[in-house]
Amino acid sequence: MKIAPIAEIKAHLSAYLKESEKGPIVVTKNGKPVAVLLGVTD
Repeated sequence: MKIAPIAEIKAHLSAYLKESEKGPIVVTKNGKPVAVLLGVTD
């Protein structure tokens, strides 16, 4: 499972969408988890 700050997700959304096909990505805000980005198959 990968962890990434929301600012990084916003800056590179396409790359993270592609990465989410491999596994979930925990999105953090101020160092605290706020969401999980999942691929459709998950």
